[in-house]
Order: sequence, then C-alpha cells, then structure tokens
Amino acid sequence: MSAAPDNPYDSGLDDLVRRMDPDRWLASRFVADLAARADVVALLAFNYELARVAGGVTNALMGEIRLTWWREAMEELAAGQPPRKHPAVEALAASGVDPLALARMAEARLADLEEAPFVDEAGVLAYLDATAGALAGLVAQRLDPAADPASVRAA
Repeated sequence: MSAAPDNPYDSGLDDLVRRMDPDRWLASRFVADLAARADVVALLAFNYELARVAGGVTNALMGEIRLTWWREAMEELAAGQPPRKHPAVEALAASGVDPLALARMAEARLADLEEAPFVDEAGVLAYLDATAGALAGLVAQRLDPAADPASVRAA
C-alpha cells in the first residue's frame, strides 16, 4: 500500500516539502523507490503541517483546534473511515503508516502552544522523541519495515 499515484508529485506535497523543509526534502531524493519516496514526502508534509500550527495562530486555543483536527483525522483513518479532504491526509491514508502514531505526533505538538519553557531536560527529550524522533522512526519503518523506531530515535 502506498501514497504514490502514477506521478507521485501530483499532490503538491513534494513541492510543499521542497519549499518548507528543504533539508529533509533533499534527503528524500535518495529514496529510489518512487512509492516509498511519496510516502516519505507525505510524512514530511504532515510534520510540516503540525510544526507550523504554533506560529500560525494568535492564541493557544486556535492552535489546539488545529492540532485536534489533525489528531482526529488520523484517529478516523485508524478507525477505517475515509480520509478527510486534505492532500497530506489522503496520502497518509494510502501509505499504510500507522495513523495512531501520527495522532500521537499531533498530540505532542500541543507543547508548542505552551508559553512556559520545558521544566527540565527530560521534558525536552520526551518532546523530541514524540515529534522529530517519531517522524524519523516512521520514515525508517516505511523504508525498512524491520527498522526499530526506538533505535532510530536514539540515534
């Protein structure tokens, strides 16, 4: 199962990731399998959508609403419901990536809306594990189903 249409760049996600996350986009060019590359790009686009919420709202409540939309969209996929009409959601629905892991990433991004800094290093590390670490683990699993996400996050 894959997010890759006949032309994996039709969704506009590839261009979005190229513009907004050029380092990760460039790394995705090393994925030779176009279906796997499209799935990786869908994951990167999802990550971008979550990461931009805090900077795009004027108050925390609006950010919570947006992150809840993403979390619920992923929970709906996990429940077997059709994907919401959004290129990233549709691509992720076709990718076979665990939608509950994506829902947890959306939930973790609520920390972005907090005004207070993390209280300790353990909080920072937990946040990194749940966001960028989770993304790296999901990408690794998509490229190699035998990949251990915990090892990827530890790296």
